[in-house]
Amino acid sequence: MSRGKNPIWQYFQKLSNNQSKAECTECNKILSLGSDKPRHQTVSGLKSHLSTCHKDIYTIYLKRVAEDDGEQVNKKMKAESGASGSKPVTTWTQPTLQNLSERRVEWPDDHEITHRIDKCLMDLIIVDMLPYTVVNGPAFKRLNFGDPLGTRRYRLKSEKYFRTTLMPATYDRVSQKVKQQLSTAAWISFTTDVWTNPSKTCSLLSFTGHFLDGPVRRKVVLSAMPLEDDHTGVYLASKLKEAISKWEIESKVHVGVRDNAANMICDMLTYVTSAAQHIHCSWFCTTPYSPRRLLKRL
Repeated sequence: MSRGKNPIWQYFQKLSNNQSKAECTECNKILSLGSDKPRHQTVSGLKSHLSTCHKDIYTIYLKRVAEDDGEQVNKKMKAESGASGSKPVTTWTQPTLQNLSERRVEWPDDHEITHRIDKCLMDLIIVDMLPYTVVNGPAFKRLNFGDPLGTRRYRLKSEKYFRTTLMPATYDRVSQKVKQQLSTAAWISFTTDVWTNPSKTCSLLSFTGHFLDGPVRRKVVLSAMPLEDDHTGVYLASKLKEAISKWEIESKVHVGVRDNAANMICDMLTYVTSAAQHIHCSWFCTTPYSPRRLLKRL
């Protein structure tokens, strides 16, 4: 919309000595147009000034914009109707001021729709094990959540937001749910093992809980603890106690299953009390036999 037709110029006027600035006729504040060249100028700062400092005038401005848009659409429809020699099938309905305002404003971060979209994106990253940086990809940024053909109202978040804000909150919420399930279980057994990557730069001790949740058998990975010291039995036992204490299941441990490595046996012997038992996994004791060869030997 040009300067002569845009209703915004009823409340502003350009400075005679600086064509890149405009003065508000209500408060005399000087605002930037972005450039001294008309084709490169923008009035977004002027509209923002009205919406912040002169809300009543901004309401009138939006109403006039809606009226002008309606007139232009009606003129176009009449011209097309005259050219085709028939009446238009559809009629244009002027939007209300509320609808016009809603189309032009992004959802705030605390909006319920924003929360639902954030949760869906966090679920996508977790379930599909995607990197946080997926939200910075050019194709992802082209997504328009809500209506792909409508005005963008959801403001995309950075990978830092998902990594430092939403992921910890999601972890806390899920862990509370798991603790609730563990609290209702009569007994809990666990499996544990040490995993090391091929380059031996990272080692983890897994701790997986197995229990009955009513009629349903649950299997939940409760911890994957980094190992920063030598994998001695005493050190592994301390990490195992740390996981069991964190999930508050000391009095419910029934059976622990581990491999036949010496440090894992020592780990269990160091930890196990009279209330728990530990057994080795039959798979590790039968290697290098494959399941098919074992079946043939039975």
